[in-house]
Amino acid sequence: MTTPKAFGATAALACAALGLLGCGNRLTYGEAAYAVTESAASAKGEALTLEIVEISTDFTIGTAVTSAAEELAAWLTSQIPCSTVTFAGATVTVDFGELSDACTYNGHTYAGLWEITIDTNELSDVLVSHVWTGLTNGDVTLDGNAQVTWSAMDSSRHVVHDVDWSDAERNVAASGDRTQTLIDPGAGLSAGIRVAGVRDWDVDGEAWHLEINDVEMRGQDPVPQAGSYVLTTPDGDVLTLTFVRVDEDTIEVTLTGTPRTWVFLVSASGEVEE
Repeated sequence: MTTPKAFGATAALACAALGLLGCGNRLTYGEAAYAVTESAASAKGEALTLEIVEISTDFTIGTAVTSAAEELAAWLTSQIPCSTVTFAGATVTVDFGELSDACTYNGHTYAGLWEITIDTNELSDVLVSHVWTGLTNGDVTLDGNAQVTWSAMDSSRHVVHDVDWSDAERNVAASGDRTQTLIDPGAGLSAGIRVAGVRDWDVDGEAWHLEINDVEMRGQDPVPQAGSYVLTTPDGDVLTLTFVRVDEDTIEVTLTGTPRTWVFLVSASGEVEE
């Protein structure tokens, strides 16, 4: 089994295990599997922007917004030289071109436009707005916006997004409000992040809601190592996925919301067993 890195893939792993083992009667296996798979798929739009939003924080906090934009433009040019980066006032625009241009950052190929505006840049308050137009990685295409806030004194980031995205199977209208904190500020992103908040999305008129309760995620793990997801389906059914690290190689995933509670052990390689 391929080890997924995006946190949304947690649901897919649980779904795979359910597919082998079956579910209960009130919320049938098919309904539970569909709900869990949908929660995984719903994260694709966020995953597309996660990496490039992270790189857009590289400017000096506390300087004038125009100076910060100029510094950010220079940084982005150095990191993504295949793109066309321009700035005017406090706004930086990144043009990745077409997919055929093969503009790649950190192993991922992007196309489309990304506009970053540094609205506020004070030591106690930083606000950066993002607008994406036709942003794509060849799988997902996204249009929409996000606002990211943080400060020099607070390592957490508050992210609010409102986007429309599509892939070969669906068109999704999604929104969310999340706070992200480094698990170990001294170690940085390599130690993972802690996320709390909500995500809502609509597919073909069906509204879904996901609560994210202090979920801890590391890039090297196939599933979160702590916290829980609570998913409410369009029919009002509720599924909960709870994550607990057992040891460095194993994470326990508990699924409730069906007549039976399911407990799975997920290894670092992505193997799942009951």
